Order: sequence, then structure tokens, then C-alpha cells
Amino acid sequence: MHYAEQKPNEFRGSIRASWRTLWSEDGRFRVNGSHKILGIWVLSVVCVACCSAKPQRQIFDEYAGEYRTSDNHFIGIDSYTTEDTHESRLIYSDYATGIVRLMSATSESEFSVGPAFNVFSPVAFRLKFVKNGTGAVTGLKIEGLSKPETTAERIALIQQDVNFQSRTVTLAGTLLIPATKSPHPGIILLHGSGPLTRNSFGPYPHFFTSLGFEVLVYDKRGTGE
Repeated sequence: MHYAEQKPNEFRGSIRASWRTLWSEDGRFRVNGSHKILGIWVLSVVCVACCSAKPQRQIFDEYAGEYRTSDNHFIGIDSYTTEDTHESRLIYSDYATGIVRLMSATSESEFSVGPAFNVFSPVAFRLKFVKNGTGAVTGLKIEGLSKPETTAERIALIQQDVNFQSRTVTLAGTLLIPATKSPHPGIILLHGSGPLTRNSFGPYPHFFTSLGFEVLVYDKRGTGE
């Protein structure tokens, strides 16, 4: 799928179709008035039980989350499994400018980002994740944008592995909860066709948590866990 080639021209009846309509030809992520109802459209009622589910973590999953610069600029990093090659990647999303890009690892903690979603050369800017003395990720440094270097601190977010029933089948997923005063509105991201997992939603999971939603992502039957 070449999401960056899609234009934000209409709202469609599924989360994956809606994702495509939010992309413009320059690979930017758009949210206009009609798309703001997306969060309400996918709200559902399910019985979710927190448990000891242990999903297979993708490489670099520890970097996924929300980050905020000193001028209150929000950036999202999401785990993503590509549909064509099934590679484990990270997606960079800038919620202010709408830029969404796949990230390319250059070391254990450093990544480069190209000029379009799935284009890696020439390098447009570079990312470096910062850890504290215990090895926990605490921030992100961005080089090559308008400033020589931009630093963003990681925002606290609660992540719980969950199981829930779908008739006779037990499905596994991840519940993302903002570390702010509850209660929060809830949203469930729904899959389209194909063998998709909780890492198939691109920039959406942390985009919605940045808006104050609790977000449930899950593996379809026969995939993931």
C-alpha cells in the first residue's frame, strides 16, 4: 500500500480506508473537520480483561510513545508492521505539521527519515533516542529540521496487555492509557481485511492518546497472539 499517494478527499467506512484518506501526495497526515468524528465512529463496547498476555515484541518497540518539545509540540512514534514485506518498523508522526514517515535504523538508538513516507533517501532529518541511567527511554533528539537540534521529552503513558472474548475466540491486544486524571473517553481501532495485528494501525494509536483517548489495538484472529 502506498498511503502517501492517497488524498484527503473523503471519509470512508472503515478505519483503514479513513487512514488512506488522511494522506496527501506529499506524505502528510491531515485531520480536517469531517475526520474529527472518526474517534466517535469507532467507539464500541467490549469486555476487556487485563491479563498476562505476552505479545511478541517488535524490535525497537521500547521507543514507541508520545514525545513533547519545550514549545508544546507533540510527536508520535508508533510500531508498525509493513503490509507488503511484513517488516517491523517505526513510524514518525508530527501532529503539528502532519508529516508521517517510516524510520530507518542507523544504530541501536538512531534513525534517519527520508523525504516521503516510504522513501528513505536523501535523508531529511535524523532522530536519536535518549535513555537514563537505568536504560529507560526519556526523550528524543531531532536533527536537520528548522533548528540545528530539537529535543522532546517522553510523555508518560500506561500500556497494558489485554485479552478479550470474541464469541468462542480469545483475542489479544494492547490498551494505551494516558497518564492523566481519569476517566478518559475510549476508542477501539478496527481492522479492515487481511491478516493484520495490533501494529497495523500506522500513526493512529498515539495520535488518539495525544488527544486524551484510551486506545485499544488488537490482533485479528489467526495473527499475532
